[in-house]
Amino acid sequence: MEIKEKNIIESPYKILESIEKKAWIDIYKAASRKTAENLGIKYLSFNSVKASIASSVDVLALNRVLGFESAEDLSEGLLKEIIQVYKGNNISRFFLQVHPGLLTEEISARLNSLGFTFYNNWVKLYRDNSPVKDIESDLVVEQTGKHEAKDFADILIKSFEWDDKLYKWFFDFVQRDNWIHYLGYFKNKPIAAASMFMEGESGWLGFAATLKEHRNLGAQHALIRQRFIDGLNNGCRHFIAETAEDKAEKKSQSFFNLVDMGFKKVYSRPNYIFYC
Repeated sequence: MEIKEKNIIESPYKILESIEKKAWIDIYKAASRKTAENLGIKYLSFNSVKASIASSVDVLALNRVLGFESAEDLSEGLLKEIIQVYKGNNISRFFLQVHPGLLTEEISARLNSLGFTFYNNWVKLYRDNSPVKDIESDLVVEQTGKHEAKDFADILIKSFEWDDKLYKWFFDFVQRDNWIHYLGYFKNKPIAAASMFMEGESGWLGFAATLKEHRNLGAQHALIRQRFIDGLNNGCRHFIAETAEDKAEKKSQSFFNLVDMGFKKVYSRPNYIFYC
């Protein structure tokens, strides 16, 4: 189906949610059988919904339910089934992410009655294929391959302050079709990483990570720009991302970086948390 910018603005939810869901589940498919067994990595389908699980770590981003497309996906029976799946995998808490097009008063009340509570918002952003601005940077951005997978995984784990046990998963993640992974080098040292998943005319930007001691050097601006250029060269006309909400009391550098490089906020998506 051809995607037009008018569709993005007037009916954004399915288009913007769909590519994130496909990209996210492909990350779980990247885990080898041994890694999946060691880390409790799996994903399950409930209608259009995907429940992603990494039971060995208490990381909400890695234990979340996404891809809701209709009110039927939020029936009481299905929600109870999802809850039991996470409880059965010994997970202490997980996210349920519902786009605002589905959040009626009835569904909000149902979520609350089942024990889900509002936690925070992520924002969904979109960029068309209009020219991207030039930037001045001392960084060199290069695509990663098998030989750079160690540096890529190291930067993700350290930047997000995740458990070292996740290293092998994200090392394997580099070897996937439909993805391009990147490293940003400062004085020949890899200090930042990022990824892009592509399907048809759409590119999903994820995993923007910079080592703490090397932030504020413009690494993510450079990585956004390179992903945009490579996406265009691979036939992408639509670019999609999500990140933490930018608030007065808690600024989001990632949000600023994306907006500064031409992305526009389309909607805020609530994260509901469930404590098992």
